[in-house]
Amino acid sequence: MPHWWLFCLFCPVISTTNPYLSNDEDLIKSYENKKWVKNYDDIRLLVAKFWEPSSSAINKHHDYYETTNFLKNLSLRFPHICTLNSIGRSIEGRELWVLTLGKMPKYHLPGRPEFKYVGNMHGNEVLGKELLLHLASVLLNNYGKNKYMTKMMDSIRIHILPSMNPDGYAKAQEGDETGTRGRENANGVDLNRNFPSQDAYRAHYHRSTTEIQKETQLIMQWSRSIPFVLSANLHSGTALVNYPFDDGVGERSRTKDNDLFVMIAYSYARAHKRMFKKVIHI
Repeated sequence: MPHWWLFCLFCPVISTTNPYLSNDEDLIKSYENKKWVKNYDDIRLLVAKFWEPSSSAINKHHDYYETTNFLKNLSLRFPHICTLNSIGRSIEGRELWVLTLGKMPKYHLPGRPEFKYVGNMHGNEVLGKELLLHLASVLLNNYGKNKYMTKMMDSIRIHILPSMNPDGYAKAQEGDETGTRGRENANGVDLNRNFPSQDAYRAHYHRSTTEIQKETQLIMQWSRSIPFVLSANLHSGTALVNYPFDDGVGERSRTKDNDLFVMIAYSYARAHKRMFKKVIHI
């Protein structure tokens, strides 16, 4: 688990799609030829030395109460560069905590990018939540000490929501080989298939229920309240980067910003020591 946050530090982004087809491969070749993409070793040199938690400190899962205390402790230790708030409560009444990091963290400043990380959308996928907790700790503890991280914190406001589905997490069981217990929210709904779509086909294919769940509504309200420029949703189970639209079934599902998303996704994967292999054809 050590150094997972290196590629999060370098390119805070992924979101939803399939690295697709030869055109995208051509894009990637051009990025490599122009040396626009850095690998893990390049980034390690760029970021330079920094404080990080010990292996024993990160070798555990934090339940809801431990997560709450972890975030509150950070907000108390670093009040000048972070603030903690809840965007609302889950169906069973658990807070959806958001830790906001940066210089003057309580305010949106014109021209300063807003970025958000979301973890634990599937309650039984815990690694994203743990990564985000320790990423927050790494950024805060290195502020004013590591030049790269200090510059990042001064130029970007970073919003971290470690657990979108705390109710599902509470039901998940470590060692569950089925991989399904706790995946959904308290109503048994897969939140990753619950967001609305302007495309009728996508709405029919992905929406697992006609009712938009409370947690989904809270994320939508939060996203409308702050002008985020990029977002990353961290899952567990396989090592890949998805980017928009990521919902084509036997057809291309590119956005108009496909070239940008390919570069961001490839940069993220390339920065990982073991994730990068090649473009996957789907």
